[in-house]
Amino acid sequence: MVVLPKDVGTVNVIEDFITPAEEQTLLAQIEAGISTGTKRQKGAVRNVVQRWGSSVPYRNDILSDVIPEHFQFLLDRLVAQNLVAHRPDSITMNQYLIKQAILAHIDLPEGGPVITVLSLKSPATMLFRYRQTERMFAVPLPPRSLVQMRDEIRYNWTHEIQPVLDTRYSLVFRCSSEVI
Repeated sequence: MVVLPKDVGTVNVIEDFITPAEEQTLLAQIEAGISTGTKRQKGAVRNVVQRWGSSVPYRNDILSDVIPEHFQFLLDRLVAQNLVAHRPDSITMNQYLIKQAILAHIDLPEGGPVITVLSLKSPATMLFRYRQTERMFAVPLPPRSLVQMRDEIRYNWTHEIQPVLDTRYSLVFRCSSEVI
């Protein structure tokens, strides 16, 4: 268990949010959906980005305004476990290859008050930095774990994924309808 600073808002890490069998099924669906036509990045930043659902706040890389059926059980589970107040209306899938990362950023406010990320296939480390100071801390993200950011950490701390040691996928859930 990670001990977090008390004044950062809420960072909730849930290990084994899905089972190994559910992870394998998701990975098969995700990997089948990564086609040669998908936009790929070169270099140190995540390799593939795909989005489904709402185009708020991100309009790029949207494959469909309909979230695929194979993700629906995750949306149901988030609501059933009271981890979100409303069913997420968008999913972003990020693929990271060995040594790739995602740079420090704060998700746009239009993505809703809670950012939820499910880690798949290999572990990663999420680094949080307070944007106006040198304060920082790291949170390990094992495969099948879920991390949520809300309150102070959601809006005033950057987060980034350190370079990964093996192929990793993340699913990011947002609820832009909560911003209306």
